[in-house]
Amino acid sequence: MKDYAIIVILSIFATRTFSQPIEKRTADSLLVVLNKTLPGVERIDLLLHLAQYHIHKPGELQADFDSATVYIDEATILNKSVKSSAARGFQLLTESYLTKEQGRKEEARRMVEKAVKILQSDSNRLYLGSAYFELSGYYSYSDRKELAERIRLMELALNCFQQIGNTERSASSHYALGDLCFLNYEYAKALKHLKLSLDGYRLVNHAAVQGVYILMGTAYGFQGDNKQALDYGLLALKTAENVGDTSFQLCQINNAIARTLVRLNDRQKAIYYFNNALSVAEKYNDRSSIYVVGTNLALNWANLGDPKRALRIVKEISAKYEKPNETNVNFNLLRCYILSFTLLKQYASAQPYCDQLLEMFDNVGIGEFGMIEVYAVAINFYISSGQHELAIRYLKKHKELSEKVADLSLRAANHKLWFALDTARHNYHAAVAHLQNYIRLNDSLYNETKSKQIAELQIQFETEKKEKDILVKGQQIAVLTKERQLKDMNLERLRFIKNATLYGSLLLLVTGVIFYRQYRRKQRDSDTISRMNKQLQHSLTEKEWLIKEVHHRVKNNLHTVICLLESQAVYLEKDALQAIEKSQHRIYAMSLIHQKLYQNDDLSTIDMSIYLEELIGYLKDSFDAQRIDFKLNVEPVHLNLQQAIPVALIINEGVTNAIKYAFSGISLPAVLISMSQTTEMVKLVISDNGSGFELKEEDEGKSLGMQLIRGLSKELKGRVQIDTIRGTTLTIEFQKESITDQIPVTQEDSV
Repeated sequence: MKDYAIIVILSIFATRTFSQPIEKRTADSLLVVLNKTLPGVERIDLLLHLAQYHIHKPGELQADFDSATVYIDEATILNKSVKSSAARGFQLLTESYLTKEQGRKEEARRMVEKAVKILQSDSNRLYLGSAYFELSGYYSYSDRKELAERIRLMELALNCFQQIGNTERSASSHYALGDLCFLNYEYAKALKHLKLSLDGYRLVNHAAVQGVYILMGTAYGFQGDNKQALDYGLLALKTAENVGDTSFQLCQINNAIARTLVRLNDRQKAIYYFNNALSVAEKYNDRSSIYVVGTNLALNWANLGDPKRALRIVKEISAKYEKPNETNVNFNLLRCYILSFTLLKQYASAQPYCDQLLEMFDNVGIGEFGMIEVYAVAINFYISSGQHELAIRYLKKHKELSEKVADLSLRAANHKLWFALDTARHNYHAAVAHLQNYIRLNDSLYNETKSKQIAELQIQFETEKKEKDILVKGQQIAVLTKERQLKDMNLERLRFIKNATLYGSLLLLVTGVIFYRQYRRKQRDSDTISRMNKQLQHSLTEKEWLIKEVHHRVKNNLHTVICLLESQAVYLEKDALQAIEKSQHRIYAMSLIHQKLYQNDDLSTIDMSIYLEELIGYLKDSFDAQRIDFKLNVEPVHLNLQQAIPVALIINEGVTNAIKYAFSGISLPAVLISMSQTTEMVKLVISDNGSGFELKEEDEGKSLGMQLIRGLSKELKGRVQIDTIRGTTLTIEFQKESITDQIPVTQEDSV
């Protein structure tokens, strides 16, 4: 199904201005040239480019605006004597940049339109292409007619840049067209432009192409090729890191990767990238993106079976940031509330949000694809809540729109929704019919996608073949020309060439025999090494699967122990019951580590920042400690199994004691867990703002928790410090073991 929320999300990120800011070193070079240039059109061009440098500098400083105004005024005065229409048009275009930066967008638009009219009658394609490019940005991407005009203007800009052979501006135009075609649901066309953009940027050695990669990945995702989508998303992230990009674009990249992982049903990994995207959005205080990415994260948790956490995330965001009144934000929020309350079977709470969703989006004109997504959310709610008549009403609307847009995936989704409804109504005969139609349409969609890919490959093959034929013909012509020249040479030189050729051939033959023998020997060595590598890789893969299976079984056995303890707890009271509950928490802390190990690609270490978030969430829910503010400041410290388990048990003891004993009479209870790492040492701090207690040596020996903390710290070879003034602070420092410090596991140990 087309995801309207994704389309709108991309409109936040990908349609940001495609302007070409001038770098400082380029501006410095322009100043040097300006000082040597006499009055004329060339000087006006330099002045206006320097003005653009100050306009597009980061920030909106009045000093930059003043500098830009000085350059524009000098260019205007100079053009009164030169009287160049091209210079006049370029001056108006530059003024429009300044006017827009100052917030007067309507006035700026009139300037651009006037610049286009002037430049259309002039031969300067660079200026005209720049004007078309800028004018395109004044048309909306959400209105279909305006989007079509925006695409038309960008195509005119591209044509201008191609006429003068400006590779970099052509690549930039292809990039913009790729984005606009994507928003117009033309994914194949978008990919074509984005690939051409990449080719152009490579020709000019422009390395910062992470924006192109992420758009390509998203387009592949909408075509159903999630593997390509993930590959290009990760490539975008790697490229951003390589070029030192810390801009807001990282929010788009991480969000897109997370969405792809959701489609691949790897929701646990998606959490990491959603959190990264949210951090970037909060860093730049972009409220729209904070709400969109935050609700994406919440929806992911709801689909993982934790709707309470989903509602908690939305509540925290709403408390910290004022909600912008934007279509995409409202859609995601309402969808999140509906799904979460539906999963909690609180249908009365979900009902107002469903009514609001339908009422709101019936009136905003979001287009067919948007309304299909809205109807799908409402239909799922009505089926779950038993409101079958309403589900049927909106299923008919969903079907009508799906057939109107002629999209196989949407028609298939409609049958799947009918299947869910008929199953809920116990109408199994109709349900089977809809399921068969769903499978048939999915198969057709798969075949159609494959046919398109084959056609694209065929076109690519034929294009490359033609290029090779042209190259071969060119080489043949060159050979014939050379032969004609050789025939015109005198016989003496011809004999010399023949003799030299003969001796050279003999030498080449001897050399060839030697190289061939070396090649054969190297090939045999290479084959032997290849076989050994395959054997080693096979052994390594088997060992990794065995280790994962061991961790999986350990986790399952520990959960079995927890269940047995829970069954035994029914017959116990007071101290015995508390001991059983404490044991359950300790065992869960250890089982979670084994779960993380078999879920991770890296079987040797645990990322404590991800692990502790889940452990604290478990303890918070287990003790119903929602009133306590848990603050985690945990760096991505990677510990091996021998150190991760003692650390987890220490944190379990410290947090459990704080929850149970620290906050009697405390109005705003809070617990801070921090973990940091230097070159060799790891520091763990657990502190609370409770009432504290007097730590006596004789009492410490009677406390199993304190004995356990001391014993586990000793196992870590660490130092323990406990401060009970103004709350309780437990600090442990220990030396981190490297992977090579671990005791190797032998085959006998594995058994």
